[in-house]
Amino acid sequence: MTYKFLELDCLSVGCKAFLSTNDFANTAVVFVHGFKGDPIKTWKDFPGIATLERHLPQWATCDLYFFDYSDVKRSIDDSSDDLKNFLNGIFPHPIQVIENLITKTRNHSQQVPIVYDRLILVGHSEGGVVIRACIAELGKGLYRDSASAILEARLVLFAPALFGFMPTSWTGLVCQFFPVRQLLEIATTLSVAAAELKDVRTLDQVREINEKLWKDFPQFQALAAHVLFGENESVVRKQRYLQDYKYQAVSGKDHVTVCKPTAAYQQPLSFVIGEN
Repeated sequence: MTYKFLELDCLSVGCKAFLSTNDFANTAVVFVHGFKGDPIKTWKDFPGIATLERHLPQWATCDLYFFDYSDVKRSIDDSSDDLKNFLNGIFPHPIQVIENLITKTRNHSQQVPIVYDRLILVGHSEGGVVIRACIAELGKGLYRDSASAILEARLVLFAPALFGFMPTSWTGLVCQFFPVRQLLEIATTLSVAAAELKDVRTLDQVREINEKLWKDFPQFQALAAHVLFGENESVVRKQRYLQDYKYQAVSGKDHVTVCKPTAAYQQPLSFVIGEN
C-alpha cells in the first residue's frame, strides 16, 4: 500500500491529501493544524510513518486530508464554517471532483461510488478549537431533528487550546519581561483568532454548547474527544471538557512535538486510529 499526494483546489479552502491506493479504503482522516501552523509540517511524516509494516492493517484503508485555513485573518467561527463545508464535501460521499481523483488513484470503476464508512477528525492547538466549534454548530441541528453524519466521527486532539493561551515555565517569563512580549501582543492583535484565544469568551461559548449537546445526545461520538498533551506543555492550558477522555501526558514531548510521529515516537498513529 502507498499514498499518492494531491493538492485539492476544488473546494473553497485549501487542502492537501494523501490518498490510499488500497481498493478497500473506507476511512477519511482530516487533520487541522494550529495557530501559524502548516497543514502538513505540523504532523511531520504521518503518511510515511503510517506505511510502516506494524501500522499497515490499521492505516491501509485510510485517506488522509490536511485541511488549511487562515488563522490570522479569519475568526474561529469563520474557520469552523470553512471546515464544516469541507467535511460536507468529503463525508460520507465525496463531491464529484474529489471522487474522480480517488477513482483514478485506486483504479476504481467510475460506476462504483466512493463512500466513507468512518471519519476521524484530528486537531492540534487552535485546530482543536476550530473542530469543536464546527461540531457545536452541527450539533445544534439535533434540536431540529437534523443529525449530521459528521457527529459520528472519532475526535482526536493534540494539545488543544480549548481553554486559551497560557504560556508557562521559562517561555512565559520571557514573554512577560522581555521585548518579545510586545511582538506577541502585536501578533495576537493582528490575528482575530489569536485574540479570541486570549479573550476566552468565544472558547467558553464553544465549551458550553458542546457540553450541553453531550448531556442531551451522549450517543454521538464526536461530542467527546480523546485528548493528549505532552508532559512539557507550556503554551496552552492543560484542560479538557467535562466529557473528554483523559490520557497520561507523553514524557519528553511539548506543545509542538506531541503530535509529530517519528520512527522512535509512534504513539500518535495508534492514538489517532483508536488503538488506545
